[in-house]
Amino acid sequence: MTHMGIFESYRGRLKSFFKYSGPLLILCLVQLLFLCCSASDNTVNPKPLAPAIVILGDSTVDVGVNNYLVTVIKCNWEPYGRDFVYGNLTGKATGRFCNGKLISDFLADKLGLPYPLPHGDPSAKGTSILQGINTGSSGTGWYDGTAALYNVASLTQQLEWVKEWQHDLLDVIGIQAAAAVVQDAVYIVSTGSNDWVNNYYNNLDLQNRYNKAEFRAVLFDNVTRNIQALNRLGARKIAVVSLPPLGCLPSQITAQGKGDRRCVQWMQDDAKTFNEEMNGVISKLKTTLPATTLVVLDAFTLIFDAFSNPTKYGLSETDRGCCGTGLYETGIFCTALKQTCDDASQYLFWDSYHPTEFFNRQAADIFWGVLKEEFKFGISSKSETKERRKDSQDELR
Repeated sequence: MTHMGIFESYRGRLKSFFKYSGPLLILCLVQLLFLCCSASDNTVNPKPLAPAIVILGDSTVDVGVNNYLVTVIKCNWEPYGRDFVYGNLTGKATGRFCNGKLISDFLADKLGLPYPLPHGDPSAKGTSILQGINTGSSGTGWYDGTAALYNVASLTQQLEWVKEWQHDLLDVIGIQAAAAVVQDAVYIVSTGSNDWVNNYYNNLDLQNRYNKAEFRAVLFDNVTRNIQALNRLGARKIAVVSLPPLGCLPSQITAQGKGDRRCVQWMQDDAKTFNEEMNGVISKLKTTLPATTLVVLDAFTLIFDAFSNPTKYGLSETDRGCCGTGLYETGIFCTALKQTCDDASQYLFWDSYHPTEFFNRQAADIFWGVLKEEFKFGISSKSETKERRKDSQDELR
């Protein structure tokens, strides 16, 4: 029987279990299994705050998915990863668009979890994926057409990969334990910039079909559809990252700033409008998904503040990246042939699109404060489990 056949045979039972979870003993046994199966060279909290972390999105969270795709949107070469420290991957270009760790890496640390492997990695199977999976694919967006431009994984495809992850959990730990992991995992969705800077702004056909307001509506339809789909898969703790300040990306300042190294105001306005309206979309989703905690992580305010007040964050350079000139280099234009800055911790951006590890660590600290408050690790999960156990007992009477 294929993995898909196995999943289909369990589908009804999974849906039922998401409503009526198994005994608390299942969670204890799963946590024990996690500790036994964790890689020896990775530091893992003996009491993880969540059983798993599942990450979807673009280059802000891609840890190597694009290494396994036929696309030019990748960065598995030097100088990427030069400051990365993580077991046997230390100093290696893993596919992260950064000199070191991403925000999602630091959030995994705070949860007490190992960094989830990228989908497509040959080792991403069996016990190695019990504590999560990363499906993030650089170049993607909320709009599937954006991913198609660069032959990368759309969010629609990434959701299919999340399903595959669930199938593997079923195979390894069984239906009750798998359902408990899926339901209590933390899900992070970080995407959206490519829909604008690498699609709409350069795509006359798209501009002729939609004005900006109409394109936002298309994107919000996709936001709603994808969050609802993730919820149907059992996700109950979902964090969505906002657009960053698009006009402050060094690449966009170079392309659109007309020689002025300040943030491009019209792009800033576009990002602000999108974020404000997306907050409304998320608020509406909260009313239709009452059993799910939805959180928006505000990347715009944080990055713009760092750009405007660099010394507050220990930075000295904000309008250009560390790689090469810092004005346009990213991906295939940021290679070992390019000279890089000596100290990336002085820079907000590593390349012309993506922040440095130094800033990512600070951003993760701030985002973590939001997640702790909203997800109430160790509090809401216990009360919800108790309620589900009561419902299950009532059902059996």
